[in-house]
Amino acid sequence: MVNAPYACWIPLQAEQEIEHFNPDFQSDSEKQTSYKNFGKYFPAQRLLTVVGTNYKTYDVGVASRMNRLFSVGGEFGLNYNRSDGLVKQTYAQVPGAPRTFVNKCHGGFDSLVTARESFEIATRFFFGNIRARLRMVHAKITRGKDWFGKSEFFFGVSIKPRRVDFDLFHQSAEAENCYGPFSQADLKDDAAFSWAGDGRLIWEGYLDTSSILKDDSISPKDMVLRLDFYVGERDVYGVGFSDNVIFRKQYYVRALLERPVRLFRHTDERFARSGYVPDSESPMDVVDGGWEFEVKGTGFFGRFRVELDDVPEQGEPTPIKGGAS
Repeated sequence: MVNAPYACWIPLQAEQEIEHFNPDFQSDSEKQTSYKNFGKYFPAQRLLTVVGTNYKTYDVGVASRMNRLFSVGGEFGLNYNRSDGLVKQTYAQVPGAPRTFVNKCHGGFDSLVTARESFEIATRFFFGNIRARLRMVHAKITRGKDWFGKSEFFFGVSIKPRRVDFDLFHQSAEAENCYGPFSQADLKDDAAFSWAGDGRLIWEGYLDTSSILKDDSISPKDMVLRLDFYVGERDVYGVGFSDNVIFRKQYYVRALLERPVRLFRHTDERFARSGYVPDSESPMDVVDGGWEFEVKGTGFFGRFRVELDDVPEQGEPTPIKGGAS
């Protein structure tokens, strides 16, 4: 059923709504109302899409089976569910809009709608003063590839701010929302979930540093995010090991907020100790457009770029320039 306000500006019948969320919708007479054209009528950057991923706790068996049977192109059929129990992850996103993953189901007591994560992420989106982006510059997988079966790789990262118990962005094998599957070791082939825009944008989120900057008792004035990287391998045929962990490691990205802003990459929390002196590998490289750092270990090497923008109360975000560390 279409409510009156909706019907006034989009002349659709109820049975037509679902079809307009089909990425392959091609009707010449009505294609202007496809969700893919949303950005033509409203700035996509002003829309936040919070995508649920925990279909297992939705506990509606029919919906779960239907999500497997009617998979979206590129989801590899019955191999994956990739939904919040009811809505496919692909259909919960709008091209070009900031998107985050929350590992909650579609409805219920602890769901996408009622979860603290959704509230915290939305609060930062509406009132935050910093826009942060994480991009993959290049990557290389150096182990894996079963000799038997068919291997595919997945890359994901979960992002958590300091002193809280929630993720601003969650990716994991259990959530079935990592980027992939990839067949090439440099992760440059087409993925089931396309990169969110140019430059292999992994995450785009908003942060609020106003309370830190205003509180004179906080020294040094810094902001810390924990990045939990994951690279996994799966054997589609089930001949070899189907759940290999190629790489898993946590890093701490710390920004000293005094201008010019300086960024550091840490492998533990020693930076919080009094008198801590960063080692030679800690300062990130200042590059045009942001700061870059390396992630490396057994089986994987990657280089990533952090971009920060000031978000004024009015007007467009402006890039924050990096300073030498």
